[in-house]
Amino acid sequence: IINGKWDSYIRSWAKAGAAFGSPLFLRVGHEFNIQNYPWGIVNNDKDPQIYIKAFRHIVDIFRSEKADNVKWVWSPMNYSYPDEAWNDWVAAYPGNNYVDWIGFDGYNWGTTQSWSDWQALKYLFRDQMRRAKRLWPDKPIMIAEFAAAEQGGDKAAWIRELPKYLKTSLREIDAFVWFDHKKETDWRINSTSRALTAFKDILSDPL
Repeated sequence: IINGKWDSYIRSWAKAGAAFGSPLFLRVGHEFNIQNYPWGIVNNDKDPQIYIKAFRHIVDIFRSEKADNVKWVWSPMNYSYPDEAWNDWVAAYPGNNYVDWIGFDGYNWGTTQSWSDWQALKYLFRDQMRRAKRLWPDKPIMIAEFAAAEQGGDKAAWIRELPKYLKTSLREIDAFVWFDHKKETDWRINSTSRALTAFKDILSDPL
Protein backbone atom coordinates (compact mmCIF):
# COMPACT_ATOMS: atom_id res chain seq x y z
CA ILE A 1 0.00 0.00 0.00
CA ILE A 2 2.69 2.48 1.01
CA ASN A 3 4.65 1.93 -2.21
CA GLY A 4 1.59 2.53 -4.40
CA LYS A 5 1.03 -1.03 -5.66
CA TRP A 6 -2.69 -0.87 -4.82
CA ASP A 7 -3.33 2.76 -5.69
CA SER A 8 -5.63 2.02 -8.64
CA TYR A 9 -7.73 -0.33 -6.52
CA ILE A 10 -7.92 2.15 -3.64
CA ARG A 11 -8.74 4.97 -6.07
CA SER A 12 -11.66 2.95 -7.47
CA TRP A 13 -13.08 2.80 -3.93
CA ALA A 14 -12.46 6.52 -3.49
CA LYS A 15 -14.30 7.36 -6.71
CA ALA A 16 -17.22 5.13 -5.71
CA GLY A 17 -17.29 6.69 -2.24
CA ALA A 18 -17.40 10.17 -3.67
CA ALA A 19 -20.14 9.16 -6.11
CA PHE A 20 -22.19 7.69 -3.25
CA GLY A 21 -22.30 11.15 -1.72
CA SER A 22 -23.93 10.33 1.61
CA PRO A 23 -21.93 9.95 4.84
CA LEU A 24 -20.00 6.68 4.88
CA PHE A 25 -17.95 5.10 7.66
CA LEU A 26 -14.83 3.38 6.37
CA ARG A 27 -12.78 1.32 8.82
CA VAL A 28 -9.28 0.71 7.49
CA GLY A 29 -7.06 -2.07 8.82
CA HIS A 30 -9.25 -3.00 11.76
CA GLU A 31 -7.84 -4.88 14.76
CA PHE A 32 -4.28 -4.08 13.74
CA ASN A 33 -3.04 -4.87 17.26
CA ILE A 34 -3.65 -8.62 17.00
CA GLN A 35 -1.88 -11.14 14.77
CA ASN A 36 -4.88 -12.33 12.74
CA TYR A 37 -4.44 -10.01 9.75
CA PRO A 38 -1.62 -9.23 7.30
CA TRP A 39 -1.85 -5.54 8.20
CA GLY A 40 -1.27 -6.29 11.89
CA ILE A 41 1.70 -4.61 13.51
CA VAL A 42 3.09 -8.01 14.56
CA ASN A 43 3.24 -8.99 10.87
CA ASN A 44 4.97 -5.78 9.75
CA ASP A 45 8.33 -5.66 11.50
CA LYS A 46 6.58 -4.86 14.79
CA ASP A 47 6.59 -1.26 13.63
CA PRO A 48 3.39 0.77 14.13
CA GLN A 49 4.73 3.47 11.82
CA ILE A 50 4.22 1.13 8.87
CA TYR A 51 0.52 0.85 9.70
CA ILE A 52 0.26 4.62 10.14
CA LYS A 53 1.83 5.27 6.73
CA ALA A 54 -0.53 2.83 5.02
CA PHE A 55 -3.60 4.32 6.73
CA ARG A 56 -2.59 7.85 5.76
CA HIS A 57 -1.84 6.81 2.18
CA ILE A 58 -5.36 5.46 1.76
CA VAL A 59 -6.93 8.58 3.26
CA ASP A 60 -4.82 10.82 1.04
CA ILE A 61 -6.03 9.01 -2.09
CA PHE A 62 -9.67 9.45 -1.05
CA ARG A 63 -9.07 13.13 -0.40
CA SER A 64 -7.50 13.55 -3.82
CA GLU A 65 -10.77 12.20 -5.26
CA LYS A 66 -12.84 14.64 -3.15
CA ALA A 67 -14.49 11.80 -1.22
CA ASP A 68 -15.07 14.14 1.71
CA ASN A 69 -18.24 12.29 2.73
CA VAL A 70 -16.14 9.34 3.91
CA LYS A 71 -15.57 9.30 7.66
CA TRP A 72 -12.44 7.47 8.75
CA VAL A 73 -12.72 4.96 11.60
CA TRP A 74 -9.52 3.86 13.35
CA SER A 75 -10.36 0.62 15.08
CA PRO A 76 -8.08 -1.36 17.41
CA MET A 77 -9.09 -4.53 19.23
CA ASN A 78 -9.87 -3.80 22.85
CA TYR A 79 -6.91 -5.93 23.99
CA SER A 80 -3.56 -6.12 22.21
CA TYR A 81 -2.03 -9.50 21.45
CA PRO A 82 0.81 -9.86 21.97
CA ASP A 83 0.72 -7.39 24.85
CA GLU A 84 3.99 -5.62 24.11
CA ALA A 85 4.96 -1.94 24.10
CA TRP A 86 5.44 -1.93 20.31
CA ASN A 87 1.90 -3.33 19.93
CA ASP A 88 0.19 -0.71 22.10
CA TRP A 89 -2.74 0.54 20.00
CA VAL A 90 -2.00 4.15 20.93
CA ALA A 91 1.35 3.92 19.10
CA ALA A 92 -0.48 3.26 15.82
CA TYR A 93 -2.71 6.34 15.88
CA PRO A 94 -2.55 7.97 12.43
CA GLY A 95 -3.17 11.48 13.79
CA ASN A 96 -6.12 13.77 14.36
CA ASN A 97 -6.11 14.92 10.76
CA TYR A 98 -6.58 11.35 9.54
CA VAL A 99 -9.07 9.94 12.06
CA ASP A 100 -12.71 11.01 12.32
CA TRP A 101 -13.92 8.30 14.70
CA ILE A 102 -12.24 5.94 17.14
CA GLY A 103 -13.78 2.48 17.11
CA PHE A 104 -13.10 -0.41 19.47
CA ASP A 105 -13.80 -4.07 18.76
CA GLY A 106 -14.36 -6.57 21.55
CA TYR A 107 -16.35 -9.69 22.39
CA ASN A 108 -17.76 -11.60 25.33
CA TRP A 109 -16.55 -15.06 24.35
CA GLY A 110 -18.12 -16.66 27.41
CA THR A 111 -16.81 -20.20 27.84
CA THR A 112 -16.63 -21.00 24.13
CA GLN A 113 -12.82 -21.02 24.17
CA SER A 114 -10.27 -22.71 26.43
CA TRP A 115 -8.85 -19.29 27.31
CA SER A 116 -12.12 -17.35 27.74
CA ASP A 117 -14.66 -16.66 30.45
CA TRP A 118 -17.81 -14.56 30.82
CA GLN A 119 -17.09 -10.82 30.54
CA ALA A 120 -19.32 -7.99 31.72
CA LEU A 121 -19.96 -5.51 28.94
CA LYS A 122 -18.50 -2.50 30.73
CA TYR A 123 -15.15 -4.21 31.27
CA LEU A 124 -14.70 -4.89 27.57
CA PHE A 125 -14.43 -1.21 26.70
CA ARG A 126 -14.42 1.05 29.75
CA ASP A 127 -10.66 1.47 30.25
CA GLN A 128 -9.95 1.76 26.53
CA MET A 129 -12.67 4.38 26.09
CA ARG A 130 -11.38 6.45 29.00
CA ARG A 131 -7.84 6.32 27.68
CA ALA A 132 -8.95 7.39 24.21
CA LYS A 133 -10.95 10.30 25.62
CA ARG A 134 -7.95 11.52 27.59
CA LEU A 135 -5.71 11.41 24.52
CA TRP A 136 -8.18 12.59 21.87
CA PRO A 137 -11.03 14.36 23.69
CA ASP A 138 -12.63 15.74 20.52
CA LYS A 139 -12.98 12.41 18.71
CA PRO A 140 -16.30 10.53 18.85
CA ILE A 141 -16.06 6.88 19.87
CA MET A 142 -17.97 3.88 18.59
CA ILE A 143 -18.02 0.24 19.54
CA ALA A 144 -17.29 -0.88 15.99
CA GLU A 145 -17.76 -4.61 16.64
CA PHE A 146 -19.15 -6.38 19.66
CA ALA A 147 -21.37 -9.30 20.60
CA ALA A 148 -21.80 -12.02 23.21
CA ALA A 149 -21.76 -15.79 23.12
CA GLU A 150 -24.50 -17.88 24.69
CA GLN A 151 -22.25 -20.26 26.64
CA GLY A 152 -21.11 -19.37 30.13
CA GLY A 153 -23.73 -16.79 31.12
CA ASP A 154 -27.04 -15.15 30.30
CA LYS A 155 -26.78 -13.44 26.91
CA ALA A 156 -30.24 -11.86 27.13
CA ALA A 157 -29.39 -10.28 30.49
CA TRP A 158 -26.04 -9.13 29.07
CA ILE A 159 -27.85 -7.38 26.22
CA ARG A 160 -30.29 -5.71 28.60
CA GLU A 161 -27.38 -4.13 30.47
CA LEU A 162 -26.33 -2.08 27.43
CA PRO A 163 -28.53 1.01 28.01
CA LYS A 164 -27.47 1.20 31.65
CA TYR A 165 -23.78 1.16 30.77
CA LEU A 166 -24.22 3.66 27.94
CA LYS A 167 -25.66 6.06 30.53
CA THR A 168 -22.95 5.43 33.16
CA SER A 169 -19.52 3.85 32.65
CA LEU A 170 -19.73 3.89 28.83
CA ARG A 171 -21.48 7.22 28.42
CA GLU A 172 -18.81 8.53 26.04
CA ILE A 173 -19.85 5.98 23.42
CA ASP A 174 -21.57 7.66 20.46
CA ALA A 175 -22.48 4.62 18.33
CA PHE A 176 -22.35 0.84 18.48
CA VAL A 177 -22.41 -1.93 15.88
CA TRP A 178 -23.50 -5.45 16.84
CA PHE A 179 -21.57 -8.20 15.01
CA ASP A 180 -24.60 -10.14 13.82
CA HIS A 181 -22.97 -13.30 12.48
CA LYS A 182 -22.66 -16.98 13.28
CA LYS A 183 -18.93 -17.41 13.06
CA GLU A 184 -16.64 -18.69 15.85
CA THR A 185 -19.84 -19.04 17.86
CA ASP A 186 -23.38 -17.75 17.44
CA TRP A 187 -22.92 -14.00 17.87
CA ARG A 188 -26.30 -13.18 16.32
CA ILE A 189 -28.93 -11.15 18.14
CA ASN A 190 -31.40 -13.96 17.44
CA SER A 191 -29.20 -16.81 18.67
CA THR A 192 -32.15 -17.51 20.99
CA SER A 193 -35.61 -16.01 21.23
CA ARG A 194 -34.69 -14.55 24.64
CA ALA A 195 -31.70 -12.74 23.17
CA LEU A 196 -33.77 -11.35 20.31
CA THR A 197 -36.49 -10.14 22.68
CA ALA A 198 -33.87 -8.43 24.85
CA PHE A 199 -32.36 -6.69 21.83
CA LYS A 200 -35.75 -5.47 20.64
CA ASP A 201 -36.51 -4.20 24.14
CA ILE A 202 -33.33 -2.14 24.50
CA LEU A 203 -33.96 -0.48 21.14
CA SER A 204 -37.07 1.09 22.66
CA ASP A 205 -34.89 3.01 25.11
CA PRO A 206 -34.91 6.77 24.22
CA LEU A 207 -31.10 6.77 24.30
